[in-house]
Amino acid sequence: MRREREVIFTRADIGQILSFIGAFGILLAVIALLWEGQMNVFAWLGVGLGIIGLGGWLLIAPRDFIDFFTGGRIRQSTIAVFSTVLFIGIVVLIYIYVERAVITVDMTMRGSYTLSATTLRVLRDLNRDIRITAFYSPSNIGLRELDDQFFRQYEIESGGKITRAYIDPIAQPGIAALFNAEDGDVFISYLLEDGTVDFNSVVYVPMGERQERDMTNAINRLLTQGNYTVLYDIGFGGRSPNDVSSNGMSLSGQLLRFEGYNIELVDLQNDIIANNIAIPDNVNVIIMARPLRRLSSEAIALLDDYLKRGGGLLLLADVAGGEERVLTEDDPFNQYLWNNWGLALLDAVAVDYAVSGDTPLDVISYQIFDSPISSDIDPATDINSRTQFRIARPIAVDDEPPVNNGRVIATSPQSYAETNIAQVLLNNAYQYDENEDFQGQMTIVAWAADGEDGGRIVLIGDSDFATDGQIATPAGNGILLVNAVKWLTGYQDTVSFGFTATSSGLPTLFVDVNTQLNQIALLTLFIMPGALIGIGGAIYFRRSRR
Repeated sequence: MRREREVIFTRADIGQILSFIGAFGILLAVIALLWEGQMNVFAWLGVGLGIIGLGGWLLIAPRDFIDFFTGGRIRQSTIAVFSTVLFIGIVVLIYIYVERAVITVDMTMRGSYTLSATTLRVLRDLNRDIRITAFYSPSNIGLRELDDQFFRQYEIESGGKITRAYIDPIAQPGIAALFNAEDGDVFISYLLEDGTVDFNSVVYVPMGERQERDMTNAINRLLTQGNYTVLYDIGFGGRSPNDVSSNGMSLSGQLLRFEGYNIELVDLQNDIIANNIAIPDNVNVIIMARPLRRLSSEAIALLDDYLKRGGGLLLLADVAGGEERVLTEDDPFNQYLWNNWGLALLDAVAVDYAVSGDTPLDVISYQIFDSPISSDIDPATDINSRTQFRIARPIAVDDEPPVNNGRVIATSPQSYAETNIAQVLLNNAYQYDENEDFQGQMTIVAWAADGEDGGRIVLIGDSDFATDGQIATPAGNGILLVNAVKWLTGYQDTVSFGFTATSSGLPTLFVDVNTQLNQIALLTLFIMPGALIGIGGAIYFRRSRR
C-alpha cells in the first residue's frame, strides 16, 4: 500500500513564507500611507506584518536573508514573489498618482466632458483666485467623486486659478455653519491673500442637471458682483421692491441681488428731472413696473438720452385703466417707443381660450422665440418653466423697425385681443366681437436693440407676473425677469450656451466613481495578482514534495 509522503517544512521554507509575509506587509503599509496621506490602521498593520515577516526570516533563515540583499544564491520562487510585489507597488503608485492628479482626457465623440467655448471665455477673464467649496458627508462620497470629475476641468482650464475643497459637514459643522451649508451644497468664492475664503464674496451654486451652465453662471455672477446697478422707478407710480405684499416686487429684488446686481430705488420725476441732471452712466437698467401716470416730455427726453448712451429699459405695462390711461395709442411715450424702437403697447387685453390658466385672461406662453431672454424657458421639457400673465396687453412689433427688434413670447393662434377694457376690468366679462376685436397670435414680450453699443428695451405687457404673489409660480416668471435684466445689461452676451442636445446622464462608469474605481483597483491590483501568487505557491510546494 502506497504511503503518503510526509510534508516537511525546512527552516528555509519557513523563512521564505515569512519573507512573503514581510514583503506584502511593507507593500500594504506603503499603499495605506500614500492612500490616506497619514498613518492609519492598515498602515500600522502593514508595518507589523513587515517587521514580523522580515524579522522572522532573518532569525530562522539568516543565510537566505543575507543572500537576498547581497546578491547571493537565492530561490527563484523568492525572486518571482518579490518581483510581483515590486510590480504591484509600482502600479499602485501610478494609480494613486493618476487618481489624485488633475488629469482629464475626454474620449467621448461629442466632447461631452470638455468645457464649452463660453466657459473658457469666462475663465480667461479670471483676475483672482477662486475656490470651489463643496460639502459631502460620508454617505454622499459617491456624489463627491462624481462632481470632482467635473470640477477638476475648471481647475485645469483656469490654469490653477480655480481650486477645489471638499468638507464633511458632519465632521466639521463649524465650517458648514459659516457657509450655511447642507450636505451636497456647492459654493464658490474669492480667496484672500493668505489663501483663506473671502466670505464677503461667497456665491451659492445651484447644481442641477446642467452642471456646466450652473457653475459658469455662478462664476460669472462672482466676477460681476456689484458691477451692475438696477434702478426701480417709483416716481410714476411703479411697483416697488420694498413692498413685501403679494402685489409688491420684493422677491424680484432678491432674485436680482442673488445674481449680483445692486438694487436701488429712484424717483425719476423728483430726483432726476427736478434737479435737471442726467441718469448716471453707472446705471445699467431702469425698471418701470406698472407706471400709473403718463411720462412727461422731460421724462421721455431723459430716457431717450439714457438709452442713446447704451442704457437698458425694462417696461412692465399693465392694461390701461383709471382716469389717466397710460401707454395708449395717443400717449406720447407709446408713440416714442413705436417711432424709435418699433414697439408699441396695444390698448387691449389678450384672451386665450386654447392655452391659459384658471381663466382665458391668464395667458400662458405658447410660442417661445429663440432669444437669450427666453433661455431656460422650455415648457416642452419642464412644464414649470412656462410663463403666465394676468390680464396682459398685446404688443405691436414693427416688421420694418428703425432698430433691431423681435418677439420673445406669444399666445396661441386661437387667442384674440379684447378692446372693451372697461368691460374686462369692471365686470370680468369678455366676448369676441369681429367688428371691434382682432384675432390671432398676440405678442406679450418683445425686445429692441439699437446696435451693439446702443440702448436696449424689453417690453412686457404685464407686471403682475413679477409680483411676489406670482413670480415663483410658475418658475418661468422669475426666469423671464432675470433673463430680461441680464440681456439689458449685456451680461447674457458673455454667458450664452445656446441650445445643445446632450444627455442628462453620465456614462455608467461614473455612476458611483468612488466605489467602482476602488473595486477596479482592488480586483486588478490585489485580488488577481494575489490569487496567481497563491496558486503558484500551492503548486510549487506540492511539486517540491513529490
